[in-house]
Amino acid sequence: MQDLVALGTGNSRLMKSNIPANTTLAQFIQMLNNGTFPYDIGPLNPAGISQEGTPLNKGTMLSDTTAALYGLGVEAVPDDILKGLYRPIGTIEDTIRADMGDKWLLCNGDPVDASSYPELAALLKPTPSSNTQIRIGTFEYLEDLTYNEEKSLYFAINRNAEVGTRKEGEVLSTSDPNGIWNTIGTIKKYFPFYIATHGNEIVVIVNDADGIIFKAWYSGDNGASWSNPDDAPEIINTRVEDGLFNCFTYFNGYWILGGYYKYSPAIWYTANPSTGTWTRKILTNTSNRCVVQQFSTSDTTCACIIDVNVSDMGSYKRIYYTSNVAGSWSSVKLDSIFEGLAWNSETSFVYGDGYWVVIAEDQIAYSGNLTNWSLIRGIPIEKDNERMLGYSKGTWILLDFKETSNADSVKVKYSTTTPPSSFSEYGTSMSGYVIGSRIAGNYVIISDKNYPVNCVELTPSLPKISSGTHYSYIKAKN
Repeated sequence: MQDLVALGTGNSRLMKSNIPANTTLAQFIQMLNNGTFPYDIGPLNPAGISQEGTPLNKGTMLSDTTAALYGLGVEAVPDDILKGLYRPIGTIEDTIRADMGDKWLLCNGDPVDASSYPELAALLKPTPSSNTQIRIGTFEYLEDLTYNEEKSLYFAINRNAEVGTRKEGEVLSTSDPNGIWNTIGTIKKYFPFYIATHGNEIVVIVNDADGIIFKAWYSGDNGASWSNPDDAPEIINTRVEDGLFNCFTYFNGYWILGGYYKYSPAIWYTANPSTGTWTRKILTNTSNRCVVQQFSTSDTTCACIIDVNVSDMGSYKRIYYTSNVAGSWSSVKLDSIFEGLAWNSETSFVYGDGYWVVIAEDQIAYSGNLTNWSLIRGIPIEKDNERMLGYSKGTWILLDFKETSNADSVKVKYSTTTPPSSFSEYGTSMSGYVIGSRIAGNYVIISDKNYPVNCVELTPSLPKISSGTHYSYIKAKN
């Protein structure tokens, strides 16, 4: 195209109007002021221009022939073509060029700097990128970890190795597990065991100096002040009751503990953890010990998985689920989902990306509604290994624990497909345990006998696409 170049002599265009010849000056001005003056812009005046520009019309802007090449009709406008040519952030293009400019990144699997490419980072699934050994707090034992997604805060509880009235513990929080952990609560004569958060509320399950009575230690202001557990109602007194806890969570107005009571899988729940009583519910009556092993929740459903301790109780390996903790619970038997499931098979489950996913032996089962299940076989994991399955922002994390004569180790594996059908392995085995480890937010924190513990960061990473004939680039910014 070329521009119109006028001489600036005031005569580059001609104008024509059909106003009557007897129009007065006043009428003329009034028509101009009212926007009713009729005229046509005439053709260019060759005497007033030095270059005639390209005309702006259908033929030069978007002809019917060109529109048809893009599958568009005669009513199409140039903007329709421009929208089709636009490549949104996250688009992948193949090319033989070795460089596509700073708006495109080579798909080589590298981590993405979220501060430089925030929109791309939000689209990508995080994968393990680095491992740092950290210490949380001052006491010897890391008991539990949780993540408050609403506040983007991590919470941990520690305790010492003392007994009786010398027991001590602390609650810590941070926005960056590799950074500074701030102590927001300390307790004496009690050990903290489990922690859960919701909004500004923090609830820690503690047991007393004798290790017998379990109570709740509560903060309603994000750790600024704490209740006195001496004043809290007993949840369970193990001196007179046969029961214990394995897990703790929050769901839809209730704080829920899972464990066993007199051989049967049971939950304890309350809507008021600071001063309210806890209600015990037996999920099913069993003659040999079965326990609530793990919780997982979606926006509408709370579910738990049951583990068994003796061979004749294999049919009680189940998932129980409900939309109302205080109401009825439904269940599904794991041996009806998995093939050849042994009673002592290690299991783990989690909800993520619209699916409930359970791993047992070398199989993965998944369901969108907890009633209709599909099975994936041949997952590369030893059948007898302990494992923990987690989910973070589109990525499934599998902790695979192996106990050996020389050392205990954990392998971190991950999958970015939903449901997870295959896992890649990150790095080498790390010292630690599955029990006590947590997959929370952007980190996998692996518990160990002693400090330091391994903290594996999950960061958005570029796809890794390799070819000997071309390059693959992803649109990183506009």
